[in-house]
Amino acid sequence: MSLVGALLGSYRITDELSSGGMGTIYRAQHELLGRVAVVKVLRAELTEDNELADRFFTEARAASAVRHASITEIFDFGYTPAGEAYLVMEFLEGETLHARLKRAKPAGVPQQEAAYIARSLALALVAAHAKGIVHRDLKPANIFLVPELEQSFGMRVKILDFGIAKLVDPSGAPRGRKHTMTGTLIGTPRYMAPEQARSASTIDQRADQYSLGCILYEMLVGEAPFPKGGSGEVIAMHLFGEVEPPSQRVPGLDLALEVIVMRLLQKEPGDRYANAAELAHALAVPAGAVPVAPVPVAPADAWRTPLPLTPGPPSTHLVAPLAFADDRTVRDRKLGLPFIAALGALAIAGAIAGAIAFAVTRNARPSTPPATPAAPAPVKMLTAAPLPAPPRSEVRVHDAGVIIVAPPGHHTVTSHTSPKVPQNRPPCDHVGPHTASCAPIETTP
Repeated sequence: MSLVGALLGSYRITDELSSGGMGTIYRAQHELLGRVAVVKVLRAELTEDNELADRFFTEARAASAVRHASITEIFDFGYTPAGEAYLVMEFLEGETLHARLKRAKPAGVPQQEAAYIARSLALALVAAHAKGIVHRDLKPANIFLVPELEQSFGMRVKILDFGIAKLVDPSGAPRGRKHTMTGTLIGTPRYMAPEQARSASTIDQRADQYSLGCILYEMLVGEAPFPKGGSGEVIAMHLFGEVEPPSQRVPGLDLALEVIVMRLLQKEPGDRYANAAELAHALAVPAGAVPVAPVPVAPADAWRTPLPLTPGPPSTHLVAPLAFADDRTVRDRKLGLPFIAALGALAIAGAIAGAIAFAVTRNARPSTPPATPAAPAPVKMLTAAPLPAPPRSEVRVHDAGVIIVAPPGHHTVTSHTSPKVPQNRPPCDHVGPHTASCAPIETTP
């Protein structure tokens, strides 16, 4: 019996979109807001099956618990006057990934587009897994591509159908009523994780990673990892078969994408990514996006320790990656010699200027300071009152020249012209063969 024209809650059924073995899908409109929505109605005989009805409403509970732009929003759910279970969800325009892949055959979709779709799915799974929800039936038919010009590749990715989602608590234990009986196989064999095929009651969020790996493989290659055979054969291949690396079928495939795909398709859950956030971070560069996880700040002495080949745990600060020389000798050879040469040139120029300033200061200094200056001088070299005995300077004679080191507050003069002490040097008392104690050089601004 058609429900066109019926009022379910605040939504009026306007027309029928499709019908299948599980039920019927309608278009509806909110009576007051005018918002267009989709209504999924479960067949009456199926609603009588408590387990099926419970699984049907699991979609409402799961999707409502996760508010994310890439997860279809549920507006309402309940029972029709005839006792049929129904869901009201947002209306989407676009196409499924299944339809997109059919248009792209025999090849897959472009690599960067495939990475973008996979990363969008990973980010949605981050939100779902944080709520303890495992989808368990990710496949191209449950992924919708909505046209949005402001998004990459002009589309937003949406996950549909949480009808067989499993709710678990953070420890991994099931939450609420069990939705499967022992021996019941839940999911789609072509995209099913090995552990899900073994026992549908002992899976965690890493099962969704395996399904996503199958989807990414199909987007890159044009078909799923194990596309042929009946359900039993396909499940056996997931359990025991070896996946052909996608690079052997797609020349020029990005190596980073192959590494990601092969890690997602590992038989053991522990060999996959630790979580969906880590997966999204790995997909960022192939997708042409900014990485999700920040790069840790490098310490000041990071050159002493080579950087790890794999990124560590995310930090709380976003900074650009830094590269450091692994060997101090290499760094000094590359950077130290030009720097020393520049300092040498500056030292020679400074020595010449210092020698001139020293000579002017030495010749202008009177033997007895006058009581009052005869006339104002352009630059006052000495104070009017007799100066107290200044601290002594140190003269160091080296093969490269003479260095006169003044005490704090005085200038140091370096001469590279002769290894001998200059004639116009300040009064000095020789202390050793290469060291002398001298009066400081007086200068004024």
